[in-house]
Amino acid sequence: MERKKAIRKILLTRRDQLSREKRASDSAVIHKELFSHPRFREAAVIYLYASYGSEVDTLALARSCLDMGKSLFFPKVTGTGRMVFYPINFLSELKEGYGGIKEPPVSLKTEPYDEGHKPLMIMPLVGFDEKRNRLGYGGGFYDRYLAENPRFFTIALAFEEQCWQEGLPSESFDLSPQVILTPQRCLED
Repeated sequence: MERKKAIRKILLTRRDQLSREKRASDSAVIHKELFSHPRFREAAVIYLYASYGSEVDTLALARSCLDMGKSLFFPKVTGTGRMVFYPINFLSELKEGYGGIKEPPVSLKTEPYDEGHKPLMIMPLVGFDEKRNRLGYGGGFYDRYLAENPRFFTIALAFEEQCWQEGLPSESFDLSPQVILTPQRCLED
C-alpha cells in the first residue's frame, strides 16, 4: 500500500505538470481514438465520470456523446467506497459533490441493462502499466462497483505520462480496464 501511495504521488505530479494546452490537445486525440473504437461506436449507453483537475477532459467527451444521442450515466458517491450511477441529459445537471468532483442529481431512474451489448464504462485512473494494471485514487470505488456489476466493457483514458514503466503493484481485488487509450496507443486484450 505504501508503494502504491508513493507511485500515485509521482504520477499525479507528472500529470499536473503537463501544460493546459498539452492536456487539451492530447484529450482531443484521445477522444478521436475513443470515437473510432468499435465498443464505443456500438454502445448506446455510456458510463462516464466528470474529469477533475489535470485528468483527460471528459466534459467535452460528454457533450459529444450527448450530441451523438448516447445515454450518459455519471457516478454519485453514496457512502464509503460506494457509488451509484444516475442519468443526465444536460451537463448543467452536474453539480459539485464528493471531493469537489461534479456529480449527477439523484433520480428515480435506475441504471439500464442493455441486453444487446455490454454497457461501456469509461474509468478514471492515476496510472497504468504495460500489462494494463490500473492505479486509481485509492478509494476502491471502481474496483468495488465493477466486482458487483461485471457486465461492463471498460476503457480508461490516460496521458502517456501516466504510464509506470516498472510495472504497478497489483492486489487480487484490483480490476484492470480492458482497454487503455492514450494519444499514442491503445493497450487492449
